[in-house]
Amino acid sequence: MAARPAGPGDLAYVIYTSGSTGQPKGVLVEHRQVVRLLTAAEAHFDFGPDDVWALLHSYAFDFSVWELWGALAYGGRLVVVPPEVIRDTERLLDVLAEQRVTVLNQTPAAFRGLRATLTETDRSFADLSVRTIVFGGDALYVRELRHWLSRYGEDTPALVNMYGITETTVHVTAQRLRRADVRRPVASPIGRPLADLRAYVLDRHLNPVPVGVPGELFVAGEGLARGYLNRAALTAQRFLPEPFSGEPGARMYRTGDRVRWCPDGTLEYLGRVDRQVKVRGYRIELGEIEATLQRHPDLRGCAVLAQPDGTGDRRLVAYVVPADAARRPTAGQLREHLARSLADYLVPAAFVVLDALPLTPNGKLDHRALPDPDLAGQAEQEFAAPGTPTERLIAEVWTDLLPVDRVSIDDDFFLVGGHSLLAAQAVTRIRRGLEAAGATGTISLMDLFRCRTVRDLARLLDEPATGDRPARLLHELTRPVPDAAHVRSLVCVPYGGGSAAVYQALADAMPPGHRLYSAAIHGQEAGGEQDTLPFGELVDRAVTEILRDVGGPLVLYGHCGIGSALVVEVARRLQAAGRPVEAVYVGGIFPFARPRGLLSRLSRLAELERFRSNRTFINRLVGRGVDIEELGLDEADRVIRNMRHDTRSAEDYYSGLLDSRIDRIDAPVISVVGEQDPATDYYAERFREWDFLSDTCALVVLDEGGHYFNRYRATELAEIVTRTHLVLDADDGAQLTRPARGADSDWWLHGVHRRGAAGPGG
Repeated sequence: MAARPAGPGDLAYVIYTSGSTGQPKGVLVEHRQVVRLLTAAEAHFDFGPDDVWALLHSYAFDFSVWELWGALAYGGRLVVVPPEVIRDTERLLDVLAEQRVTVLNQTPAAFRGLRATLTETDRSFADLSVRTIVFGGDALYVRELRHWLSRYGEDTPALVNMYGITETTVHVTAQRLRRADVRRPVASPIGRPLADLRAYVLDRHLNPVPVGVPGELFVAGEGLARGYLNRAALTAQRFLPEPFSGEPGARMYRTGDRVRWCPDGTLEYLGRVDRQVKVRGYRIELGEIEATLQRHPDLRGCAVLAQPDGTGDRRLVAYVVPADAARRPTAGQLREHLARSLADYLVPAAFVVLDALPLTPNGKLDHRALPDPDLAGQAEQEFAAPGTPTERLIAEVWTDLLPVDRVSIDDDFFLVGGHSLLAAQAVTRIRRGLEAAGATGTISLMDLFRCRTVRDLARLLDEPATGDRPARLLHELTRPVPDAAHVRSLVCVPYGGGSAAVYQALADAMPPGHRLYSAAIHGQEAGGEQDTLPFGELVDRAVTEILRDVGGPLVLYGHCGIGSALVVEVARRLQAAGRPVEAVYVGGIFPFARPRGLLSRLSRLAELERFRSNRTFINRLVGRGVDIEELGLDEADRVIRNMRHDTRSAEDYYSGLLDSRIDRIDAPVISVVGEQDPATDYYAERFREWDFLSDTCALVVLDEGGHYFNRYRATELAEIVTRTHLVLDADDGAQLTRPARGADSDWWLHGVHRRGAAGPGG
């Protein structure tokens, strides 16, 4: 070794990391990368020869590189703590005291255990010599330190959160934590990059995103590892050419972590990109739920997973650790806490209370050791057995459909495993049961969304039928909004054959102060018995109810043929009545009409053949996730009949509209399309076809979206319908071309067409 001393570019170590694939990959780190880590850290710490470090992490975990060489490089003393002591937090506290350790490195999960032991043993951290605690290895939610900071302050010891990955040599960023950080709306602050590193927050097209917009973190600079051992293809995939600095040969590492820039130039950690899951078609960021849950004052730890629910689908499960075992928050309290800022579909179906989260030997969360939830034990009330015949019928249907063994009359359908697809099946079965029992009550899907417990739904069904309930067209799906806080109202009309409930997810995703009303078109609600109303009568009722019941600035949204046709005509009628509309959004459709002359007769023949085949409509229903067998023949026939009726009505309306001189509307018409929806091919040109109706037309595209994005892309759609028309009003021309994107690049404003305007987009 003396004859061949190691140089800066020689290999220092190989550490294996499994990542999201589960296949270990060896990361090649050179000597110079470790040395520059310690040099770059000097700007954040004042380590010296008087410091005592504790080696608490395995050599297979790169946190140990920081502990080992940090102590030696700064001339300090290193205490090697045996594994059995590390796992016993009482003995660990004894070692920290006996050895007068001054620098302590902890994963957030391990520090939770240490804090819990301090509380349980009535010990004080102030009795120790620790002057600096460095967090790393996993996400730290700063609000969990609020009690600590209140007791010990922010200087004794100093708390520093460091984000990093093995491929960038342990640490990338540093954030000194202060009391004020607990009150900031930043869940997991990770600070700024070390001096010799550069951080880029990019969208999926590798374009930088604005401040506040989530994106993936890419790291460039002196800390990047050489690559992966014997994995050239993977190295090329993760270590990319860096186009921003202009340095020849510069590389950047794709971390797979979601972050965003804060206005003060620091970064907020949002979770792993690969922790985005799909549950019943909704794209869900588990880290977003965890960050919100962690803000509950009675929790000191949490984890959220998507677990199988026994029906072939998945449900969200939250694992929580109370801050005080004597004051455990109930599942209902946690749901209420989450519901204040998250959509309903982001609220877990089950909550499992643990004394502590299970950890791997490296101090990270051990997902495989988390127990399966028991949904039956989630009810907060004592079990109350169904008493009336209607209650027993409802409970029997729910028990059969949901992953529970019994249902109390105060259980909420949507909190014990129910969702919108199961709701439609439940309504159909309850209606059949009522008919078989000779009951006079009727039920619609909206009844279940309004009356979510067995008790409330049975009470509604047992009431004598009145003319008010079936006659109402618009239903408010958002939670009540005080008039003083009201910002805007959105009225939505579903696609052909669709229920008003298809907009529940959108209602849940609306920003504070917004009200959402959805049209329950007669004859189209599951279990409904009304005949489908003529197009003109639907318009009359919608206009009447809006003028009477819907206040504040107004936006309209209609999906597909009948939905778009109805909102277009409602907008024209409201304008004639003196009620202004801010914008008309049309989803998944452009204006369509029958051709004239001979082509008109030929198209009628083709139309008859198309409408004669049920298969066309069955394919559409299956594409929406509807179980045709579960619907039954009668219900399926009713739905298909309504789809035929709605398609004809929309085509008749647009044909008449395009053949006549009409009064144009002042509001912009904004097309919203899915990038992969064949129904809106050639969208870049076709959105201009709406200029027969309005002087301003715009196009918004949902990245990778299909046709029924209004159900499965509710978060993005809520952004679109509350922001796009405001951008048009304030536009100076700079924001109207791609990539003027929304959060996480999931949608963009593709173009704007102004009647009579020249230039790009005009």
